[in-house]
Amino acid sequence: MANKARKIKTAASRMATLIDEVLQFAKTNHDAHLPKENVSLNYLLEVVKDNLAAVISESHAQINVNQKLPEVTGSPSQLFQLLQNLISNALKFRSTRFPEVNISAKDQDTHYLISVKDNGIGFDSSLSHKLFEPFERLQSEVEGNGLGLSICKKIIEQHGGQIWVESEIGVGSQFSFTLSKA
Repeated sequence: MANKARKIKTAASRMATLIDEVLQFAKTNHDAHLPKENVSLNYLLEVVKDNLAAVISESHAQINVNQKLPEVTGSPSQLFQLLQNLISNALKFRSTRFPEVNISAKDQDTHYLISVKDNGIGFDSSLSHKLFEPFERLQSEVEGNGLGLSICKKIIEQHGGQIWVESEIGVGSQFSFTLSKA
């Protein structure tokens, strides 16, 4: 009987997570119409690190910023969601090594190129086109519903940028995206 109750509780928890993610996905469309403002990516990164402090501590993760991140024009809530999704994925899809996440920014004429690189489990790059589609998952043994990266893609597109990933199995992944200058 206890086993059955545990299964029901697990299924209910997964359903609640799915509902939350679908609502977040739908909210992304609504937030596209919010006014854009100057946003400090450094500040948002600190908020994300505070939000993920327990996971960062438990996993002994290092979150490194190779240089000061820029200020951009955009939706603070969406850009927060973007950074949180990318960093939490880097911590979730970790290998047996302590997670290391390196965040960098490059000034490129009309936009910034931001990269979030990890030393996680990586994946076969030939499957990268699937990652940004809703409900697509490459790792079935890791919890999630496959909406996080599709939310990231919507956010970046709504900000006039592009997002892509490079990865190697056993080495890690690097998610890169562009954002217009503030």
